[in-house]
Amino acid sequence: MYRGGATTFLHEHRAFARLPNPARRLTEALVLTLVTTGAWIAALPFVGRVWGYMLAAVGGSDRVVMTLYEVWGGLTVGVPHVVLEAPLPGAWLWGTTALVTILLFALSFFIPDRMTPGIYALRALLLIQASALVSFALRAEPFPYGLTDYLQAMMTTGLVIATVTPVVLGFIWHLQDVAWPKKLALAALMQGYAVVLIPLQYAMHGLILEQATMLFMPLLYILLGIPIHVLTLVAIYAWGMSWDGELVALGVPAEATTTDLHPEAH
Repeated sequence: MYRGGATTFLHEHRAFARLPNPARRLTEALVLTLVTTGAWIAALPFVGRVWGYMLAAVGGSDRVVMTLYEVWGGLTVGVPHVVLEAPLPGAWLWGTTALVTILLFALSFFIPDRMTPGIYALRALLLIQASALVSFALRAEPFPYGLTDYLQAMMTTGLVIATVTPVVLGFIWHLQDVAWPKKLALAALMQGYAVVLIPLQYAMHGLILEQATMLFMPLLYILLGIPIHVLTLVAIYAWGMSWDGELVALGVPAEATTTDLHPEAH
């Protein structure tokens, strides 16, 4: 039954429908996946150079280093990153951050209950910062991570996520009842988003941590790192799923004479 309200009918959502012509859709999904993945791989050397120019515009060309990787049978891909150094937190910064963290956690109990999701999010971020404070307070050996190594690892991780995105779309997007030009448009949008986001995102990380010290690296990683990249890709995909499909209607409406929710109609 898909009867909804007094005079309307609800149709089956596309996520639960069996689409016609499965062989054609699988073939189309395979072709689109191969085309988009191949185009991205071919563009990787160009993407690396674009990222290098973007980072040079932010941090200066003398602070940009290009790390070369050989992948896929000899294809050389350059992944740039900014060379920066971040100091370790001093006693004053550690104490001030600890005090602010404790005060914000205490104040979270006075926020109105209607803002409960925001309360839990705030407490989660404060607990992450608290773990960093405890780690720096108890650590006897030197901090093992440098800012330059962190930025290099994050740039490489961002490139890996962008590279597997076309393959993931082959399983979840190219099979949908959407015209193939729209499928290509959404895939291009996701890759273009990654090209712009990743270098600016981690250049920002570097500039912030250079001034704020490594004490805030865990919080910055969780709040504005890989989760932002992945969640935005999910948001773009959700937007694409809201587009009109090729099928006029999915599902079969309930019979007009079946009115279990409205016995007065019998």
